[in-house]
Amino acid sequence: GLLKPSQQAEPPTTTPASWQQMDTQPPPVEPRVEQNANNSADSGLHTAVAAMPPGFSRDDLLNAVFRALDEDEDGRLNMQEMRVFAGRIGFDGSDGEWSDEFGAICPDDKGISPELFKQLANDTSDEGCYCTTDELRTILRDLFPKVRARRETTAAAEAAAAAAAAAAAPQSRPELVRRLFEVCDRDGDQRLNCREFRRFADAIGFEGEDQQWEVEYAALFDGRSERPEAGISFQIFSELVDDMSESGCYCTDEELSTLYAKFSR
Repeated sequence: GLLKPSQQAEPPTTTPASWQQMDTQPPPVEPRVEQNANNSADSGLHTAVAAMPPGFSRDDLLNAVFRALDEDEDGRLNMQEMRVFAGRIGFDGSDGEWSDEFGAICPDDKGISPELFKQLANDTSDEGCYCTTDELRTILRDLFPKVRARRETTAAAEAAAAAAAAAAAPQSRPELVRRLFEVCDRDGDQRLNCREFRRFADAIGFEGEDQQWEVEYAALFDGRSERPEAGISFQIFSELVDDMSESGCYCTDEELSTLYAKFSR
Protein backbone atom coordinates (compact mmCIF):
# COMPACT_ATOMS: atom_id res chain seq x y z
CA GLY A 1 0.00 0.00 0.00
CA LEU A 2 0.94 3.64 -0.26
CA LEU A 3 1.94 4.24 3.36
CA LYS A 4 3.92 7.37 4.15
CA PRO A 5 7.44 6.92 5.53
CA SER A 6 6.47 8.56 8.80
CA GLN A 7 3.71 5.98 9.26
CA GLN A 8 5.72 2.85 8.58
CA ALA A 9 7.08 2.45 12.12
CA GLU A 10 3.55 1.89 13.51
CA PRO A 11 1.42 0.17 10.85
CA PRO A 12 -2.34 0.40 11.19
CA THR A 13 -4.34 -2.54 12.45
CA THR A 14 -6.07 -2.87 9.09
CA THR A 15 -4.50 -2.72 5.67
CA PRO A 16 -5.33 0.64 4.03
CA ALA A 17 -5.88 1.19 0.34
CA SER A 18 -2.89 2.35 -1.60
CA TRP A 19 -3.63 6.07 -1.10
CA GLN A 20 -5.27 5.72 2.30
CA GLN A 21 -3.86 7.67 5.24
CA MET A 22 -3.72 6.85 8.95
CA ASP A 23 -6.77 7.53 11.11
CA THR A 24 -4.76 9.98 13.14
CA GLN A 25 -5.17 13.22 11.27
CA PRO A 26 -2.18 15.46 10.70
CA PRO A 27 -2.27 19.04 11.87
CA PRO A 28 -4.04 21.60 9.65
CA VAL A 29 -2.18 22.83 6.61
CA GLU A 30 0.54 25.15 7.81
CA PRO A 31 0.00 28.70 6.50
CA ARG A 32 3.74 29.40 6.44
CA VAL A 33 6.90 27.37 6.23
CA GLU A 34 9.55 27.91 8.87
CA GLN A 35 11.85 30.90 8.32
CA ASN A 36 15.59 30.98 8.64
CA ALA A 37 17.60 34.12 9.28
CA ASN A 38 20.31 32.98 6.91
CA ASN A 39 17.97 32.61 3.93
CA SER A 40 18.49 34.70 0.83
CA ALA A 41 15.63 36.59 -0.79
CA ASP A 42 15.63 34.15 -3.70
CA SER A 43 12.59 31.90 -3.62
CA GLY A 44 13.77 29.44 -6.26
CA LEU A 45 14.18 25.71 -5.83
CA HIS A 46 17.68 25.98 -4.41
CA THR A 47 16.53 28.33 -1.64
CA ALA A 48 13.49 26.18 -1.01
CA VAL A 49 15.77 23.20 -0.45
CA ALA A 50 18.12 24.98 1.94
CA ALA A 51 15.46 26.70 4.03
CA MET A 52 12.27 28.56 3.34
CA PRO A 53 12.74 32.30 2.78
CA PRO A 54 10.42 34.72 4.57
CA GLY A 55 7.00 34.66 2.94
CA PHE A 56 7.56 31.24 1.30
CA SER A 57 4.21 29.57 1.89
CA ARG A 58 3.19 25.94 1.79
CA ASP A 59 1.59 26.66 -1.56
CA ASP A 60 4.95 27.93 -2.84
CA LEU A 61 6.59 24.74 -1.58
CA LEU A 62 4.01 22.56 -3.33
CA ASN A 63 4.65 24.46 -6.54
CA ALA A 64 8.39 23.87 -6.15
CA VAL A 65 7.92 20.13 -5.54
CA PHE A 66 5.64 19.90 -8.57
CA ARG A 67 8.23 21.62 -10.79
CA ALA A 68 10.94 19.32 -9.44
CA LEU A 69 8.86 16.25 -10.31
CA ASP A 70 7.90 17.58 -13.75
CA GLU A 71 10.99 16.35 -15.60
CA ASP A 72 9.72 17.07 -19.09
CA GLU A 73 8.49 20.51 -17.95
CA ASP A 74 5.15 20.19 -19.72
CA GLY A 75 3.14 21.44 -16.74
CA ARG A 76 1.70 17.99 -15.97
CA LEU A 77 2.90 14.95 -14.05
CA ASN A 78 2.72 11.79 -16.12
CA MET A 79 2.57 8.30 -14.62
CA GLN A 80 6.33 7.94 -14.32
CA GLU A 81 6.83 11.38 -12.79
CA MET A 82 4.03 10.93 -10.26
CA ARG A 83 5.39 7.53 -9.27
CA VAL A 84 8.50 9.25 -7.89
CA PHE A 85 6.26 11.16 -5.49
CA ALA A 86 4.19 8.07 -4.68
CA GLY A 87 7.34 6.13 -3.85
CA ARG A 88 8.45 8.87 -1.49
CA ILE A 89 5.25 8.60 0.51
CA GLY A 90 5.25 4.83 0.72
CA PHE A 91 4.03 3.17 -2.47
CA ASP A 92 6.04 0.03 -3.18
CA GLY A 93 3.77 -1.90 -5.53
CA SER A 94 4.43 -3.32 -8.98
CA ASP A 95 4.25 -1.43 -12.25
CA GLY A 96 0.81 -2.90 -12.89
CA GLU A 97 -0.44 -1.88 -9.46
CA TRP A 98 0.89 1.64 -9.94
CA SER A 99 -0.82 1.86 -13.33
CA ASP A 100 -4.13 1.05 -11.62
CA GLU A 101 -3.47 3.56 -8.84
CA PHE A 102 -2.54 6.32 -11.26
CA GLY A 103 -5.60 5.63 -13.39
CA ALA A 104 -7.78 6.04 -10.31
CA ILE A 105 -6.45 9.51 -9.46
CA CYS A 106 -5.92 10.64 -13.06
CA PRO A 107 -8.61 9.12 -15.29
CA ASP A 108 -7.63 11.07 -18.42
CA ASP A 109 -4.43 11.03 -20.46
CA LYS A 110 -3.42 14.61 -19.70
CA GLY A 111 -1.54 13.88 -16.50
CA ILE A 112 -1.81 15.48 -13.07
CA SER A 113 -2.13 19.23 -13.09
CA PRO A 114 -0.56 21.49 -10.42
CA GLU A 115 -4.03 22.04 -8.98
CA LEU A 116 -4.75 18.31 -8.64
CA PHE A 117 -1.31 17.71 -7.17
CA LYS A 118 -1.93 20.33 -4.48
CA GLN A 119 -5.36 18.87 -3.81
CA LEU A 120 -3.89 15.41 -3.26
CA ALA A 121 -1.01 16.63 -1.11
CA ASN A 122 -3.35 18.72 1.06
CA ASP A 123 -6.10 16.09 1.32
CA THR A 124 -6.20 14.57 4.82
CA SER A 125 -8.99 12.12 3.91
CA ASP A 126 -8.60 8.48 2.97
CA GLU A 127 -8.61 9.51 -0.69
CA GLY A 128 -5.71 11.93 -0.35
CA CYS A 129 -1.97 11.66 0.12
CA TYR A 130 -1.33 14.36 2.69
CA CYS A 131 2.25 15.48 3.24
CA THR A 132 3.44 17.65 6.07
CA THR A 133 5.55 20.66 5.24
CA ASP A 134 8.64 18.90 6.59
CA GLU A 135 8.00 15.88 4.36
CA LEU A 136 7.57 18.14 1.33
CA ARG A 137 10.83 19.89 2.17
CA THR A 138 12.60 16.53 2.45
CA ILE A 139 11.25 15.42 -0.93
CA LEU A 140 12.34 18.68 -2.53
CA ARG A 141 15.80 18.47 -0.98
CA ASP A 142 16.28 14.92 -2.25
CA LEU A 143 15.06 15.82 -5.74
CA PHE A 144 17.19 18.94 -6.06
CA PRO A 145 20.35 17.24 -7.46
CA LYS A 146 18.30 15.95 -10.40
CA VAL A 147 16.69 19.35 -10.88
CA ARG A 148 20.08 21.05 -10.90
CA ALA A 149 21.47 18.51 -13.39
CA ARG A 150 18.41 18.99 -15.59
CA ARG A 151 18.83 22.76 -15.57
CA GLU A 152 22.54 22.50 -16.31
CA THR A 153 21.78 20.23 -19.27
CA THR A 154 19.13 22.65 -20.52
CA ALA A 155 21.46 25.62 -20.09
CA ALA A 156 24.22 23.82 -21.97
CA ALA A 157 21.84 22.95 -24.81
CA GLU A 158 20.61 26.53 -24.99
CA ALA A 159 24.18 27.84 -25.04
CA ALA A 160 25.08 25.44 -27.83
CA ALA A 161 22.01 26.48 -29.82
CA ALA A 162 22.85 30.15 -29.31
CA ALA A 163 26.42 29.56 -30.45
CA ALA A 164 25.19 27.71 -33.53
CA ALA A 165 22.73 30.48 -34.32
CA ALA A 166 25.44 33.10 -33.90
CA ALA A 167 27.74 31.16 -36.20
CA ALA A 168 25.00 30.88 -38.80
CA ALA A 169 23.88 34.49 -38.48
CA PRO A 170 24.72 36.89 -41.30
CA GLN A 171 27.95 38.81 -40.63
CA SER A 172 27.94 41.76 -43.07
CA ARG A 173 25.21 44.35 -43.62
CA PRO A 174 24.58 43.28 -47.24
CA GLU A 175 24.20 39.69 -46.06
CA LEU A 176 21.86 40.80 -43.26
CA VAL A 177 19.71 42.69 -45.74
CA ARG A 178 19.60 39.70 -48.09
CA ARG A 179 18.67 37.25 -45.32
CA LEU A 180 16.00 39.57 -43.93
CA PHE A 181 14.47 39.98 -47.38
CA GLU A 182 14.38 36.21 -47.79
CA VAL A 183 12.61 35.55 -44.49
CA CYS A 184 10.07 38.27 -45.30
CA ASP A 185 9.43 36.73 -48.73
CA ARG A 186 7.15 33.97 -47.52
CA ASP A 187 5.98 32.81 -50.93
CA GLY A 188 9.52 32.78 -52.32
CA ASP A 189 8.74 34.78 -55.44
CA GLN A 190 11.61 37.24 -54.86
CA ARG A 191 9.13 40.06 -54.28
CA LEU A 192 7.51 41.40 -51.12
CA ASN A 193 3.83 41.95 -51.67
CA CYS A 194 1.74 44.34 -49.61
CA ARG A 195 1.05 41.76 -46.88
CA GLU A 196 4.63 40.49 -46.68
CA PHE A 197 6.11 43.96 -46.38
CA ARG A 198 3.47 44.89 -43.79
CA ARG A 199 5.08 42.45 -41.41
CA PHE A 200 8.37 44.32 -41.75
CA ALA A 201 6.66 47.72 -41.47
CA ASP A 202 4.81 46.73 -38.30
CA ALA A 203 8.07 45.55 -36.75
CA ILE A 204 9.75 48.92 -37.34
CA GLY A 205 6.87 50.98 -36.00
CA PHE A 206 3.94 51.24 -38.44
CA GLU A 207 0.67 51.37 -36.47
CA GLY A 208 -1.94 52.32 -39.06
CA GLU A 209 -5.02 50.49 -40.29
CA ASP A 210 -5.13 48.29 -43.41
CA GLN A 211 -6.40 51.07 -45.66
CA GLN A 212 -3.69 53.44 -44.46
CA TRP A 213 -1.08 50.76 -45.02
CA GLU A 214 -2.16 50.25 -48.62
CA VAL A 215 -1.60 53.96 -49.22
CA GLU A 216 1.80 53.84 -47.51
CA TYR A 217 2.83 50.76 -49.49
CA ALA A 218 1.86 52.35 -52.81
CA ALA A 219 3.81 55.50 -51.89
CA LEU A 220 7.01 53.45 -51.69
CA PHE A 221 6.87 53.12 -55.48
CA ASP A 222 6.64 56.85 -56.19
CA GLY A 223 9.25 57.80 -58.79
CA ARG A 224 10.03 54.15 -59.58
CA SER A 225 9.36 52.20 -62.73
CA GLU A 226 7.95 49.23 -60.78
CA ARG A 227 4.31 49.25 -59.70
CA PRO A 228 2.87 48.16 -56.33
CA GLU A 229 1.16 45.15 -57.92
CA ALA A 230 4.58 43.72 -58.81
CA GLY A 231 5.82 43.84 -55.23
CA ILE A 232 9.04 45.14 -53.69
CA SER A 233 12.17 43.68 -55.25
CA PHE A 234 15.36 43.03 -53.33
CA GLN A 235 16.87 46.11 -54.94
CA ILE A 236 14.08 48.37 -53.66
CA PHE A 237 14.18 46.70 -50.24
CA SER A 238 17.93 47.31 -50.01
CA GLU A 239 17.48 50.96 -50.92
CA LEU A 240 14.68 51.42 -48.38
CA VAL A 241 16.57 49.98 -45.39
CA ASP A 242 19.58 52.16 -46.29
CA ASP A 243 17.51 55.31 -46.84
CA MET A 244 17.72 57.67 -43.83
CA SER A 245 15.24 60.17 -45.28
CA GLU A 246 11.56 60.40 -44.33
CA SER A 247 10.65 58.34 -47.37
CA GLY A 248 12.97 55.49 -46.38
CA CYS A 249 12.84 52.66 -43.82
CA TYR A 250 16.34 52.90 -42.43
CA CYS A 251 17.51 50.15 -40.05
CA THR A 252 20.79 49.89 -38.20
CA ASP A 253 22.79 46.66 -38.41
CA GLU A 254 21.58 45.75 -34.94
CA GLU A 255 17.95 46.33 -35.93
CA LEU A 256 18.39 44.25 -39.06
CA SER A 257 19.91 41.45 -37.01
CA THR A 258 17.09 41.61 -34.45
CA LEU A 259 14.43 41.51 -37.16
CA TYR A 260 16.14 38.60 -38.89
CA ALA A 261 16.24 36.62 -35.62
CA LYS A 262 12.58 37.44 -34.90
CA PHE A 263 11.29 36.50 -38.35
CA SER A 264 13.40 33.33 -38.50
CA ARG A 265 11.70 31.72 -35.51
